[in-house]
Amino acid sequence: MTVGRKRKRKLIIVAAALAMAVGIILGLGAGAVKIAPSRVAWLLLHPGEAAKSRELESRIVWQMRLPRVLLACMTGGGLSIAGAIFQALFRNPMADPYIIGASSGAALGAVLVILFSADIGAAGGILRGVRLVPVAAFIGAIAAVMLSYALARVRNSVQLFTLLLSGVAVNAFFSAMVTMVIYFAGKRLHEMIAWMMMGGFGAASWTDTALLTPYIVIGALLAYSRSRDLNALSFGEEIAHVSGVDVRRVRLIVLAIASVLTAASVAAGGLIGFVGLVVPHLLRIAGGADHRYLIPASFFGGAAFLVIADTIGRTVIAPTELPVGLITALFGGPFFAWILRKARLEGQV
Repeated sequence: MTVGRKRKRKLIIVAAALAMAVGIILGLGAGAVKIAPSRVAWLLLHPGEAAKSRELESRIVWQMRLPRVLLACMTGGGLSIAGAIFQALFRNPMADPYIIGASSGAALGAVLVILFSADIGAAGGILRGVRLVPVAAFIGAIAAVMLSYALARVRNSVQLFTLLLSGVAVNAFFSAMVTMVIYFAGKRLHEMIAWMMMGGFGAASWTDTALLTPYIVIGALLAYSRSRDLNALSFGEEIAHVSGVDVRRVRLIVLAIASVLTAASVAAGGLIGFVGLVVPHLLRIAGGADHRYLIPASFFGGAAFLVIADTIGRTVIAPTELPVGLITALFGGPFFAWILRKARLEGQV
């Protein structure tokens, strides 16, 4: 790798990190009560004095907006890294974190809790007491991925194409189950649709952020530790095997990492589309496919993208709040069409 290439990748990582920082500052300052960026920065840099202060601005930043902004950052970073892993694993620019069933599994877990719990509150699956919907979504996503892997496994071997088909089958089955649950939803229908179709961080709390952060941080570090293996896998399993990579073991490990990242992110924010597709693909185009660069860049880029999308959603037609999933779809839909056309022209699909 040339010195210029290395420098370019470092600059991209720095630019993505700066974009995340700017997104955080803007997100903390935007809203019904506008707070200047300089004031936001002061409140963040002086947490002790801010904690002692009873000023409205301090309470808004530290108690209301910061948990939401950080949760959006963690969710965006997790989805983006998961997307980068799946794109490398399947060697397909259109692979996303939901490719082997995580989305439908999470949706089934969430709607079942919404249907049977008498304590469900606002859209997004918030319980007036215990937040069971995110837990159910996490369990459902992991269960769906495990089922896809089990269906694809034959004689202790899993072929990627078979895994992809298993994911399609599991998605179809779980989606049918979700449809059946929705049929009996009654007045809970709005809550189910809101969680599945839109996603969001309107009820974010410090507890949510504390629960999600370890999954995302540990998952990101584990993904980075497998950067060289992901580089080898992105060239094909035969080349990876020749390079000394234990393909079966490494594939299972990275699948587990990406699945946990996806499940945790979905549990935190609902089914938010296009983050794990758009961000890693753009960064791959900009700086190449070396995952020693792509993993950290994807985390910062995904965090920046989602926190900015969430800020737009809650401010563009304030006081009405647009779901963050709608904002990501408005940006991601045309981009997906461009990826599809590009892939067809290059003979990838």
